[in-house]
Amino acid sequence: MIKKKLVAVCLMLFVVLAWSAQAEDMTLEQVLEQHANARGGEEAFDAVESAKVTAKMTMGPGMEAPMTLYVKEPNKMRMDIEIQGAVITQAWDGEKGWQIMPLMGVTEAQEMSEDEAKQIKRQDLIRGLLLTYGEHGYEAEYLGVEEIEGTPAHKIKVTMEDGDSAVSYLDTEYFMEFMQEIDGVNPQTGQRVKTKVSYGDFKEVSGLMMPHSMEMMPEGAPSGMSMTIETIEVNTGDVSDDLFDMPEASADAGSEGDASGQG
Repeated sequence: MIKKKLVAVCLMLFVVLAWSAQAEDMTLEQVLEQHANARGGEEAFDAVESAKVTAKMTMGPGMEAPMTLYVKEPNKMRMDIEIQGAVITQAWDGEKGWQIMPLMGVTEAQEMSEDEAKQIKRQDLIRGLLLTYGEHGYEAEYLGVEEIEGTPAHKIKVTMEDGDSAVSYLDTEYFMEFMQEIDGVNPQTGQRVKTKVSYGDFKEVSGLMMPHSMEMMPEGAPSGMSMTIETIEVNTGDVSDDLFDMPEASADAGSEGDASGQG
């Protein structure tokens, strides 16, 4: 009986090692091709012209914030988050980033700093970093297979031009990205922060597999943030170009600015 169990264990180990060896022999291009196909394929990606996402963010105990994301090809994005009755807006219009931060006393749209803008510019809600890194001029490196929380995973590192990086983990069976480790500088504090992002609850939307849950945990933080996606609408008619344009300052804001400058 013991011999039979030993043989079974040895056979299982052989299969695992054989698969790992086969997986590690893959190239970066092969892994990314499998990943793109697992997500839905180029035809499904190319069919997406715009998308509207509604979600709920949870930050700490009892604090929830509804969020709406808008994206439009080729490279526009807007995010609105409602917190304590105020709406925070961050957007990239294709050339520059802008934001409205009422909880910080900024009630008129302001252009983002270069460091702030690069964070939002890098995001691609539909394709993701792994399938768009080349468009930004970033470098990618395949680091083989590593076991992450009991799951064998392909490991790919993308390095940005400023030294920030993101390591993605794709399970070896389905080639879906289930975790990402981001190492970057926080533009508000200037401090380098490592953040682990976990993806789950994948569902098909217009032929594409999209995660509907995300958890973000900064290293050393007492708690993280989670996001549950409620709806993803593709190619809706209400995602117009002017949604991403930076609003002009109101006349009242200009008058107040002039008055304060004269004082």
